[in-house]
Amino acid sequence: MSKIPPPPPSAPNYVAKKTPVSPREARESKNQLIPEAVIQAFNKLLCNNFDNEIIVFQDQVIEEIQTINPQISREILFKNHWLDIEDVYRANGWTVVYDKPGYNESYKAYWTFKPSRI
Repeated sequence: MSKIPPPPPSAPNYVAKKTPVSPREARESKNQLIPEAVIQAFNKLLCNNFDNEIIVFQDQVIEEIQTINPQISREILFKNHWLDIEDVYRANGWTVVYDKPGYNESYKAYWTFKPSRI
């Protein structure tokens, strides 16, 4: 079984707080736990395909993540919600929409990225 990389040392430890965590703090904490390999993979695909609208397929980004860090399996990515990158990219000027097939549908899951400002 693959080991899960530890969180970055700069990640705030909101779990140790003695007061309730705010929604903003919970979101920040979650976003800071996303490994660099995930962000690097998305960045590479966005830069290589930059346009007014960029489609990034889930399988494509997983393949790129595993090229950067082969120890990160699909199972680990999904178990830890490391592909939930929408808030991170929205905070950096992107409009991001994730779409996956629903019941009785069959197509590849993907994100649509549009620059909200350049």
